[in-house]
Amino acid sequence: MTDVEWEERTRLASYGVAASGDAVLLARSSAISDFAGQWSLPGGGVDFGEHPADALAREVAEETGLLATIVGKPLILSDVMEIPARSLRLHHVRLCYPVHVKGELRHEQHGTTDVAAWVPRRELRDMQVLEFTRKALIKFMGPEPA
Repeated sequence: MTDVEWEERTRLASYGVAASGDAVLLARSSAISDFAGQWSLPGGGVDFGEHPADALAREVAEETGLLATIVGKPLILSDVMEIPARSLRLHHVRLCYPVHVKGELRHEQHGTTDVAAWVPRRELRDMQVLEFTRKALIKFMGPEPA
């Protein structure tokens, strides 16, 4: 058995937590992402020199077609995950902002997400949802409904 030579990187990302009634805005990771088929908050990586709030607005617009306005302070989440297919250990630092959104919902074309949707919270327990998304939703909206 050989030892894997892991590359280690840190990734800063901004995400939006938006609600409409009992539903939350989520985006599904596409086949070209490292998390294909899993759902998360809309958002993504902060580019070099970009302010996290600007990254949030850009990413939400790319993934959902919606205009996001930050309405509160972010929850900061930090975790390390291994992506064996790329021999990568990735330290995620995520800023999860409460947001209001407006506009017409649409899906990203040819990106790392393929579907955006308003999902009733009661349906989340039966979906493949990334753990950071569950943590952010609990922080801003309370426990998942039974």
